[in-house]
Order: sequence, then structure tokens, then C-alpha cells
Amino acid sequence: MPHGVSTEFFTPELARAREFLTPNERPFRLLGVGHWLRDYPMALKAVAQLNALGMPCEYTIICHNFPAGLELPSNVRVVSGLSDDALLASYHQADALLLPMRSATANNAVLESMASGLPVFTTDVGGIAEMTDGAAFLAPAGDAQALALGIHHAAYHPKIRQEMIQAGLKRAQSLNWSRVARQLEAVYHEAITCKERRHAGR
Repeated sequence: MPHGVSTEFFTPELARAREFLTPNERPFRLLGVGHWLRDYPMALKAVAQLNALGMPCEYTIICHNFPAGLELPSNVRVVSGLSDDALLASYHQADALLLPMRSATANNAVLESMASGLPVFTTDVGGIAEMTDGAAFLAPAGDAQALALGIHHAAYHPKIRQEMIQAGLKRAQSLNWSRVARQLEAVYHEAITCKERRHAGR
């Protein structure tokens, strides 16, 4: 069964209608969320690549257990202890999710980002490709340069971001918990029906 997301809570910010500004107008706002199986060393390398390309950007990481020993450049900050409403506001204030993974069968932050109208940049590991179903930019595992170049291209081409947002919203809606629950009910119903048929045939 697929992993689901609450599209009733994680929704696009309709009041502001996301500003499609380029890094020429203000720093591009990147967001990272969580700690389990996140590849933050790769994320920081991608930010370093963006810095080297001269792209103004800011990377905010929401994480209560950030790996010790990682040196953070001046345009990266780590915060923790956010409420659900503050987390949703962070999704709305960002321009893209930068969240490379070391492994994953599913990921809440990726689904929440798509449901909140945020383009997703992550890695092609585990079940991420199946979960996002073409709605996210997937870099090869460990390839920080590919990740940075994908972000750089989208940052300067708002139309690409708009297409990613629409694809992400569509995918998130297909994984709404109500739909996932109905799928699960159908599986249980089929299993019970098959069992009853087997017993009836004895």
C-alpha cells in the first residue's frame, strides 16, 4: 500500500499565490525537513555548488537532531521545535525542498512539500521514484552536482517550477489518506472474500 499525506492540512498557500521570483530578485529559499536517513552532507555540497555558481540562495533545515560536525556556511541555518502550523508556514515560505536521501521507502517531508505546492529536489533511492511518480527532480545518489544543477535551472525558469508544483499537487492528491484508506479497505475486503470462497468450496 502507498504512503499517504493529509492534503486537508498540507495545502498550497492560496492567499499569496507563490511568487515566482528568480535569484536575480532575491535569494532562492531552499528548505530541508527531518533527520532520519537524510543526506545532509550531500545537501550542503549542493548548496556549495550553488554558491560557486553565483546563485544567491538560503537553506533552512528544520531538524531536531542535526548531524554533529557538519560545518554550515553563512547561508545555511538549522531550526527545531516548530509546531505543525509553523512547519506548514515554512513550506509556504520556501521556493523548493532540498532533501537528498540515503535510503527511503517513503518520506513524509517529500509528500508534505508536494501537497503544499513546493517543488521537490531529492535523490533516486529506495521507493522515492515510485512515491513521487515523476513529480520531483531526482538526482543519482551522492551526485550533489546534478542536484545543484537541477535546482539552478529551475530557480531561473519559473515555468519549470510551476510545472513541478502542478505535478506534485496532482500526485499528493492521489495519495490523500482518504484514498489510501479506501484502497486498504478494498484489499481487506478482497482478502476476506477470497477466504470465504475457499471455505465455501470445502
